[in-house]
Amino acid sequence: MRLSRATGTSRRTVGAVIASAALRFGVSAPLTIIILPVALRRLSTAEYGVWAVLSVFLAIGYFAELRHIEASQRAHVRLHHMR
Repeated sequence: MRLSRATGTSRRTVGAVIASAALRFGVSAPLTIIILPVALRRLSTAEYGVWAVLSVFLAIGYFAELRHIEASQRAHVRLHHMR
Protein backbone atom coordinates (compact mmCIF):
# COMPACT_ATOMS: atom_id res chain seq x y z
CA MET A 1 0.00 0.00 0.00
CA ARG A 2 1.43 3.34 -1.04
CA LEU A 3 1.36 6.23 1.39
CA SER A 4 2.31 8.81 -1.18
CA ARG A 5 2.12 8.31 -4.91
CA ALA A 6 4.11 11.47 -5.60
CA THR A 7 7.19 10.34 -3.65
CA GLY A 8 6.75 6.56 -3.79
CA THR A 9 6.85 6.28 0.00
CA SER A 10 5.39 3.12 1.48
CA ARG A 11 5.20 1.62 4.95
CA ARG A 12 7.84 -0.89 3.90
CA THR A 13 10.22 1.85 2.73
CA VAL A 14 9.77 3.89 5.91
CA GLY A 15 10.32 0.77 8.03
CA ALA A 16 13.45 -0.15 6.09
CA VAL A 17 14.93 3.34 6.51
CA ILE A 18 14.25 3.34 10.25
CA ALA A 19 15.69 -0.17 10.68
CA SER A 20 18.77 0.77 8.67
CA ALA A 21 19.43 3.85 10.81
CA ALA A 22 18.99 1.88 14.04
CA LEU A 23 21.35 -0.84 12.83
CA ARG A 24 23.96 1.71 11.79
CA PHE A 25 23.84 3.39 15.20
CA GLY A 26 23.95 0.04 17.00
CA VAL A 27 27.10 -0.94 15.12
CA SER A 28 28.88 2.41 14.87
CA ALA A 29 28.69 3.45 18.53
CA PRO A 30 30.57 0.41 19.92
CA LEU A 31 33.06 0.50 17.05
CA THR A 32 33.88 4.13 17.77
CA ILE A 33 34.60 3.28 21.40
CA ILE A 34 36.98 0.53 20.27
CA ILE A 35 38.66 2.38 17.38
CA LEU A 36 39.35 5.73 19.08
CA PRO A 37 42.05 4.52 21.51
CA VAL A 38 43.74 2.51 18.75
CA ALA A 39 43.74 5.52 16.43
CA LEU A 40 45.18 7.80 19.10
CA ARG A 41 48.08 5.42 19.70
CA ARG A 42 48.94 4.61 16.08
CA LEU A 43 48.28 7.75 14.05
CA SER A 44 50.55 10.75 13.73
CA THR A 45 49.13 14.19 14.40
CA ALA A 46 48.53 14.85 10.68
CA GLU A 47 46.95 11.42 10.13
CA TYR A 48 44.73 11.91 13.17
CA GLY A 49 43.63 15.28 11.78
CA VAL A 50 42.59 13.69 8.48
CA TRP A 51 40.78 10.92 10.36
CA ALA A 52 38.97 13.47 12.55
CA VAL A 53 37.86 15.55 9.55
CA LEU A 54 36.54 12.46 7.75
CA SER A 55 34.71 11.45 10.93
CA VAL A 56 33.03 14.85 11.05
CA PHE A 57 31.82 14.51 7.46
CA LEU A 58 30.43 11.05 8.25
CA ALA A 59 28.64 12.46 11.30
CA ILE A 60 27.12 15.24 9.20
CA GLY A 61 25.86 12.62 6.77
CA TYR A 62 24.41 10.60 9.63
CA PHE A 63 22.51 13.60 11.02
CA ALA A 64 21.27 14.48 7.54
CA GLU A 65 19.91 10.94 7.27
CA LEU A 66 18.21 11.30 10.66
CA ARG A 67 16.58 14.51 9.40
CA HIS A 68 15.34 12.63 6.33
CA ILE A 69 13.93 9.85 8.54
CA GLU A 70 12.17 12.41 10.72
CA ALA A 71 10.60 14.02 7.66
CA SER A 72 9.48 10.60 6.39
CA GLN A 73 7.90 9.79 9.74
CA ARG A 74 6.05 13.11 9.80
CA ALA A 75 4.76 12.50 6.28
CA HIS A 76 3.67 8.99 7.26
CA VAL A 77 1.76 10.26 10.32
CA ARG A 78 0.22 13.13 8.37
CA LEU A 79 -1.02 10.80 5.61
CA HIS A 80 -2.30 8.28 8.14
CA HIS A 81 -4.37 10.95 9.93
CA MET A 82 -5.83 12.18 6.64
CA ARG A 83 -7.74 8.92 6.18
